[in-house]
Amino acid sequence: SADEAVDVLSQYFAHAVLVNIHTLDSESGVLLGQLRSATPGTLVVACDVSNPLARARAAGARAYLLKPVTQESMAAALDSLPHPVQSLLVVDDEYESAELLARTVQRLNPSISVRTVTNAGAALAAMRLQRPDLVLLDVIMPDDDGWSLLESMQGNPDLNDVSVFFVSAMDPSNMPLI
Repeated sequence: SADEAVDVLSQYFAHAVLVNIHTLDSESGVLLGQLRSATPGTLVVACDVSNPLARARAAGARAYLLKPVTQESMAAALDSLPHPVQSLLVVDDEYESAELLARTVQRLNPSISVRTVTNAGAALAAMRLQRPDLVLLDVIMPDDDGWSLLESMQGNPDLNDVSVFFVSAMDPSNMPLI
């Protein structure tokens, strides 16, 4: 809150104050004004540090799985879907990671048809040839990241309802990931 920040700033010197406006309500402008008034000469910077899990869901991803993905977390994620999965596309720039994800899914359900690709361009081409029920999508890739690929999918009427699980080694929070 503004009061807490002003109290801390009255006790300690700061070169700058960073305010995460993502966590604030409609009164963020009031808070920024109070901080500027209470700390003349101190730089007040507003930034948006959103939670990647919330961002992933807002972008259309159904889950965010943390690498290494366990059979238990994969099973829970698959069970969370409102439809059965018959075809799956794994998109990960690290071939070994893609293969490990494919094997994890196949151990859970050998009847699922699994394909793997190592970049966003190959993923779009594969999805145009055969529309998957689910995409396991690495967040960080060198060509286009997972966010860009998901955005491309959302903009395509043939792919915008394909279920997507983000997969990353970066933990988006200390909360359960599904």
